[in-house]
Amino acid sequence: MSDSEPAKKAVWMLQGGPGFASVGLEQAMTKLQRLLNGQADVYTMDHRGTGRSHILECDAAQAFYSGSPGGAYIDYREVPNCVKDVLFQIDNHTNAFSVTSAAKDVELLVKTLNKDQETFVYGSSYGTDLTARVMHLAPAEVKGYVLDGVWSESIGSFARFSSQRDEPGKYFASLCENNEVCKSKYAYGLEQHGDLFNAWRSTYDKLDEAAFGENECSDFLRGDTERLPSEVLRTVFSVGIAAGDTNSRHFIPAVFKMLDTCDAAAVEALAALLKVKPGQSVSELIKDAYKPPATFNRVTEASPLLMALIKASEMWTYPSPSWAEEKKAIEAGVFGSYSSNEFAWYCLLNGDMSDPSCDSLVDAGQDAELQADLAQIEPVKFLYERDEYYRKVATVPAHASVMVMNGKLDFQTIHSWAQDQYEKLVGRKLFVEFEFGPHCIALTPSTAGDTTDCGLRILSSYIEKGGDVENVDTSCMTEMPDINFDVEAELAQRIEAKKAAANATMTAHSGATRGKKVVQSGKHSSNKKGKVTHHLGKRHVKHSAKSRGKKHHHKN
Repeated sequence: MSDSEPAKKAVWMLQGGPGFASVGLEQAMTKLQRLLNGQADVYTMDHRGTGRSHILECDAAQAFYSGSPGGAYIDYREVPNCVKDVLFQIDNHTNAFSVTSAAKDVELLVKTLNKDQETFVYGSSYGTDLTARVMHLAPAEVKGYVLDGVWSESIGSFARFSSQRDEPGKYFASLCENNEVCKSKYAYGLEQHGDLFNAWRSTYDKLDEAAFGENECSDFLRGDTERLPSEVLRTVFSVGIAAGDTNSRHFIPAVFKMLDTCDAAAVEALAALLKVKPGQSVSELIKDAYKPPATFNRVTEASPLLMALIKASEMWTYPSPSWAEEKKAIEAGVFGSYSSNEFAWYCLLNGDMSDPSCDSLVDAGQDAELQADLAQIEPVKFLYERDEYYRKVATVPAHASVMVMNGKLDFQTIHSWAQDQYEKLVGRKLFVEFEFGPHCIALTPSTAGDTTDCGLRILSSYIEKGGDVENVDTSCMTEMPDINFDVEAELAQRIEAKKAAANATMTAHSGATRGKKVVQSGKHSSNKKGKVTHHLGKRHVKHSAKSRGKKHHHKN
C-alpha cells in the first residue's frame, strides 16, 4: 500500500471467520497505514476458499443459486450433493484448506514479498488462530505477532461458543451494579437473587410463565408463535439490542427493568428500540430479519463451506457434545445464542448420523422452516485430519514478540480465552485488556461515541517500536469514554421519532387517497398493500467519562 519504494516495515492483517473475506479489513488497513505515516506496507490475504481466492462452492449442485431450495445460501438438504461436488473439484484434498495450509501461504508470501522488511502479522478473531499458526512456523522475517479478539489454541471451541457468552454477560451486569446511575435507575432484585445477572435470568422465568393475555411484554415478544419470550430475547440480545454491539448494549439494563415491571410504556419503548411496526411482534420481526438475501456475493461475503469445514475439522470439541447439552447450558443463562445450526453443520460434515451432535437436526430444521425430516439425509464426510499443531499453544520465536489484545465485553472470543492463550505463550509478550472493549478492539470502538481509535493506535505503536513490548504506548486508554447507562433521554427520542414517522406515513396515505374511489363491478377496492422489510436498528450516541485498561509485560 505504499506509494513508492517498499517501506522498512510490513504488516499483514488476517481476517476472521473462519471464512470471512479480507475486504472487511480494507478500511482498517488504510487507517493503520496513515497512523504509521506510510512507513509500513500493509497487506492482507484471502484464505484459500473465500473472497478473491477461489471460493469453495458447488456449481454442479447449484446450491449457491437463487433457484435452489435454500435460495442463494445452502440448505441442509443440499449439503451432501454440494460436498460431493466440492470433493470432486479439489480431488479430495480438504487439508489444502486447513489453518496450517493458510499459515504456510502467509509464510510463503512474507518470504517472497518482505525479504528486507521488518514484518508483523496481525490477526483478528479467527485470524488470531491463523496468526498463532504462523508463529508455530516461526518465519525469520516476522518480528512481531498481534492477537486481537483471541481464539485460545488450547480451549477454544465452537461447540461451547454460544453458552460461553454468559461470561462477559455476568461482567456486564456487574458493571451496572457498580455504576451509580445504572444501579439506581435499572438494577433490581439484588437481595432476592444475589446479583443483577441472576435477577435478569429470573425475569426470563416470569415472562415464560405468563399465559397469553397476562403479560403485555410476553405477548409482544412471542406474538402468535410458540416461541418462549426468553428464546426471543436471547436472539434480540444477539442481533437486535446486541450485547456485543457498543451502539446498543448500554440499553440492556433499562430493557430488563422495563421487562420486569412490564406495562404499555415498556412495550412502546421496546417497539421503538427495535423498530417494530404496528401489529407486529418481536418474534415476527426476527423472522423477517433472518430471511436470507436473494443473492450471494462471492467477493465480499463469508464462505459457508470453508467456515463449516474448518470449524468441524479443528475448532470443535471431540468427541462432540450433544445439542441438548449446549441448549441446556444456553437456557440456564441470559445471553447465550441458539446455535442448533452449528451443531447441524458439524453433524452433516462429520458424516455420522449417530453422532451426539445430530440431535440438533430437529431444531435446525424448525429454525430454518424446512418441511422435511433432516434425519433422513445421507451425509457425506467433509473434514480434514487434525495435525501436530492442534491444541498446542505456540512458542514465541526468540527473534520476535507477541501482543495480545482483548475486550472484557467480547461476546465472541471471550476474555478468559485471551487470558488462557497469553498465560501459555512462552516468550516476550504483552497483554492489553480493555475494560469495556468488544470483539476485535483494534477494529471497533470501545463504547458508543468512542472516536479515539485507541486499539488501532496501540497496534500502530507496537509496530513503530519494532515489537518492543516494554515501550508500546497505551496511554490512549485514558481517553476512552465510559459506558453511559443513562438512556432515558435517548429512549424518549426513539419513541418520539417512531411516532413522528408513523404520523407522517398516515398523513401521506390520507393525502394520497382523499377523494379517490376505484369502482369495479359495483364494489370498492383499495390499493394492494406493499411489502415492508424491517431490520434491527442501531445508532451512535456520544458519551463522556474515563475508561480503564490494563497491560501486562512478561519475558519468559
